[in-house]
Amino acid sequence: MYPRRRRVRQSLRLGLLVTLAVLALSACGGGGAARGDGGAGGGGAEAEKQQAKTRKFPDYGELPPGKYVTGNFEPAFSFRVVGKGWVVTEGSEPTLVEMSQGVAGPILAFLSAERVFNPNKVRELDSMPAPDDMVAWLEQHPYLRTGDPQAAAVGGVEGVRLDAVVASVPPTECGGNCLGLFTVGDRSYDWGAFEKEKLRFVVLENVGGERVTIVVEAPAEDFEEFLPKAQEVMDTVEWKGA
Repeated sequence: MYPRRRRVRQSLRLGLLVTLAVLALSACGGGGAARGDGGAGGGGAEAEKQQAKTRKFPDYGELPPGKYVTGNFEPAFSFRVVGKGWVVTEGSEPTLVEMSQGVAGPILAFLSAERVFNPNKVRELDSMPAPDDMVAWLEQHPYLRTGDPQAAAVGGVEGVRLDAVVASVPPTECGGNCLGLFTVGDRSYDWGAFEKEKLRFVVLENVGGERVTIVVEAPAEDFEEFLPKAQEVMDTVEWKGA
C-alpha cells in the first residue's frame, strides 16, 4: 500500500541519516593521519581515479561524485553525479531507481511502472494497468494541476515534459496529505507525492521498447533550486542498448 511505503521510506531515510552522520564523524576523526600519510596531492589523484571508474548504483547510502550504472532496473542506464549531497533512497527495484538531495530531501526518480493508481478510486488505493498514453493520463488526473506539455529528451531518447502541482489529495490512511500515482515492484512498493509538491514528469515512451517516466519531485518552494541539480544528472544519462 502506498501510504505504508511512504512511512517505511521515511524510517529508512532517518536510519540512513544516522549512519551517514557516524561515517562523517569517523572521517573527521581520522583526517589528521590521512593528511600526514598521503598529502593533498595523493588524495586528489585518488578522488579523480574513483570518479573516473563506473560503479554499480548501490542499494543505499551516499552517492559520491562519479559514474554509476543501474543494477536491476530495466531498461538499464548509466549516469554521472557531479554535485554533492545525493543519497540513494531506492536502489534495487527492477522498476524504480530513486535518489534524493539529502536523506529526506527532494527526489529524482526513474520509473518503469506497469500499474498506476486509479485516479477515480484513489481513496480505496485501487490500482490498474498503466495507461497507453501516460502524458494524457497525468494531464487528466483530478488531483494534479498541470502545465502545457513540452518536447524533451533524455539520453538521446525523445519524449514529453510535463510540470504539475499536487493541488489537492483525497483522504487516505496516510493522513490526508499524500497522493498515490504509480505502483512499482511487487505492488508492495508504491510511489506518489505529497500535497503542495511540484513535479516535473519526463515521459519517454520508447527506451529500447520500454516506457520510462522520470520524475523530479520537491516542495513547491524548493523546486526551482532543486531542478538544476536533477537536470545535471539527467543530462548525463546513457541508455544501454537503446
